[in-house]
Order: sequence, then C-alpha cells, then structure tokens
Amino acid sequence: MKGLMNSTLLLAIGWIVALSLTPALHAGDRGGRGAHAKKAHGNHAHPANPKPDTPGTRDPGVNARQHRQRDRTAQGVRSGQLTKDEAQEIIAQQKTIRAEEKAYKSDGTLTKEERKDLHQDLNAASKNIFEEKHDAETRPGVTPAEPGAPGTRDPGVNAHQAAQKKRIVDGVQDGTLTKKETATLAHKEQQIARLEKRLKEDGALSLEERARLKDQLRSLSAEIYRQKHDAQTAATPH
Repeated sequence: MKGLMNSTLLLAIGWIVALSLTPALHAGDRGGRGAHAKKAHGNHAHPANPKPDTPGTRDPGVNARQHRQRDRTAQGVRSGQLTKDEAQEIIAQQKTIRAEEKAYKSDGTLTKEERKDLHQDLNAASKNIFEEKHDAETRPGVTPAEPGAPGTRDPGVNAHQAAQKKRIVDGVQDGTLTKKETATLAHKEQQIARLEKRLKEDGALSLEERARLKDQLRSLSAEIYRQKHDAQTAATPH
C-alpha cells in the first residue's frame, strides 16, 4: 500500500513536469487563460490557432527552477522525508505557479514584473519544500532529517497566501483583473513576503508578528476583492 501511495505521488509530480515541458499557448487554452485573459462582459477570447511561446514569453530560468523543485519533491517522496499530505501540498503549489505562468504569458508578453513575481513564488515554493523535508513529519519508520524551525512556521499564514495567489490567478484568467491591477497586487504580495522573511530572521515568529502578518494579509485580501469587483476588466484582444 505504501509503495502504491508513493508511486501515485511520483506520477503526480511527473505530471507537473509534463505540463512544464508543454509549450505554453496563447490566450484560449485555459478558457481564455489569462493575464490578461481577456474577458469582455464575461466572454473569453479563443484564437483558432494557438501558437507556442514567443521569445518575449520564454524564461529558461523559471523552467529550470520548476524542474529542480520537481526533482527535490520526488526525492523527498522516495526517501520518506515528505508525507503524503506534504507532497500533495507541494504539488498543488506547483500547479498554481504553472497556472499563473500560463496566465501571464497569454498576451504574448512576459513583463519584468511578471517574471519577478514568478521567481518570488518559486522562492516561496523552494523554501516550503526545504521546510517540509526537514521538519519532524516523515513517513512512518523514517528518521526525520535535520530539525526544522517550528518556531517560525505558521500554516495559517501559508494557507492564506496560497488562497490569495489562487484568487489573483483566477482574476487574471477570467479577466476581472487588468494587467496593471495584477502587477499592483503582485507587488503587495512581494512586500508581505519580504516582511515575513524579515520577521523570521531571528528564528522565531512571535504572536505579535503572526498577528501583524495576518493583518497585512487581510488588507491584501480586501484589495483583491475590490480590484476584482471594480469596473475595470481586461480588454478582449481583437
């Protein structure tokens, strides 16, 4: 049973890689996919002949990092350092980043800010993989690796950040967020990530610091809602 579970997780990880190797298509392949994507009055644009990535959307650094993170996750599953739940959480995070990448590329351009946001998300994913592989949770019978830093971990904050990222990606894909609004929200995400990193530098995250982070996340959540429900929407390309 354990072997079957691990094989299933490894197949799921391999599926993520297959997605990353598939050329990203222009708007239309995720129901009008994105940043971009390109809704007018609720209708998506669906080009008849989607094309592969253009030079303006290619970023070998992003692809290479996605592959390395896949390999690290697969190794953690094989070694038992990652539990089933941990591996599934990591896989879900990678899928969200992939969806975000597709959304950003849907207009044929990957801007400097969009590349920066993707690398910021990959930084967070890399850190999450490390923490999950080095915490006290392992597959039964496996000795934990080096102790992690439980004093700095807050699953509630991580879950909140992941949910907000998904809301932004959804807004890009359905056209309720313009490119400018997306860039503004991504910048605020990065500010919160930098604040979190700074607060954790001493190896502890106090109750006051956790409350501060959650207050910032609540503020961003409200901003996401406002931007998605205002009168501005992504223009449908002609």
